[in-house]
Amino acid sequence: MLSTIEQSSTFIHQPPIGPGQVILSRAGADDEDPVLVNFLGFLARDIAGNPDRLRSLDPALADRVKTLAADVEIDLDAPLSGEDE
Repeated sequence: MLSTIEQSSTFIHQPPIGPGQVILSRAGADDEDPVLVNFLGFLARDIAGNPDRLRSLDPALADRVKTLAADVEIDLDAPLSGEDE
C-alpha cells in the first residue's frame, strides 16, 4: 500500500517496507496530483448532472483574451521559482 503525504506543496510517497520502517521520496512530476484529480472528478460529475448550466464562451471575450495575452512569452518547461509554487 502506498500513501501520499502533502507537506508544504510537496508530495512525498511513503511506501511501507516493514513494521516501523518507511522510505520517503519526493513524488515525481508525472505523479497524479490528488487535489487536481478530485477537482476534475467533481467538475465531470457537475457537468454530467447539470448540462443545462453549460454556456459557450463569448467570441468577443475570447478575442479580448487573445489580444491581452498576445505578447506574453512563457516557457512551460521552465521550473517554477519558490514564489510561484
